[in-house]
Amino acid sequence: MAKIIQWTSNQAIVFDDGKIINAKAYNKLKKESLYVGDDIELKFDEKNGYIITKVLKRKNLVIRPNVANIDQAIIVIASSPEPDFFTLDKILINCNTNHIDTILIVNKADINSKDFNENVKNQYEKAVTKLINTSIINKESIEKIKELLTNKTSTFVGQSAVGKSSILNLLNINKMQKTNILANSSGKFKARGKNTTKASQIFNIAENTFIADTPGFSSIDIFDIPPQDLAHYYKDFDGYINCKYSNCTHLKEKEDCAIYNAFKQGKINKNRYERFLILQKQIYSRWEHKYD
Repeated sequence: MAKIIQWTSNQAIVFDDGKIINAKAYNKLKKESLYVGDDIELKFDEKNGYIITKVLKRKNLVIRPNVANIDQAIIVIASSPEPDFFTLDKILINCNTNHIDTILIVNKADINSKDFNENVKNQYEKAVTKLINTSIINKESIEKIKELLTNKTSTFVGQSAVGKSSILNLLNINKMQKTNILANSSGKFKARGKNTTKASQIFNIAENTFIADTPGFSSIDIFDIPPQDLAHYYKDFDGYINCKYSNCTHLKEKEDCAIYNAFKQGKINKNRYERFLILQKQIYSRWEHKYD
């Protein structure tokens, strides 16, 4: 089984058993959409070289950015710069709709205030797959991240200056990104400089372990989610969405709403609940005027 690590038109850069090769798609596959991250089958033709013959069943497909088969998102935040919790909530929703595990890394743990770390924990401990406090001076915490990456395809997400690049450097991942390998029309490879690709691409960093560079992962729009479905993509709301009425929008403070009752009982974090209501109102308004 091979994996597409870069894709343009009908030509792909493919990782196959430790080798990087140039492959093309023909016939029916040429008319279909192929994505970075797709697991594929190949055959070799003396005349045409490597040909993509089959796309294996996808675990998921993220449209913005275009990338397939992501196992987990490593989301990095810190006290400085101040986190945009609305964007973080949207990233989690995007991941949950696509069955992507979420690892929230609270970086700069050595300089973050105790109040900040506690606030993040109270808001997100139940909302993500795993929450880890890290510092680039704490080798043990970096080793934990390495363990989480093993045998997975992961993508790193984070605002500028939160220390994401420092973490990637310690993981030796940025060394993989300094030169992007492209194939020209002759099938030979040429190198080009760092940060020249706007499309998604994937780097192999260890056996069966990949990092997806997915620019624009934070620039997401959740408004295609029906308002009655939004609460299902909040892990910390699990068990509290069975309202008395199946068409409950969760926007009114009433005893019939299970989410409101859970919030009043302290089972749902106040900040998460209040931001949920704002997003729900925006989605509800968008859907009300969908055909205007």
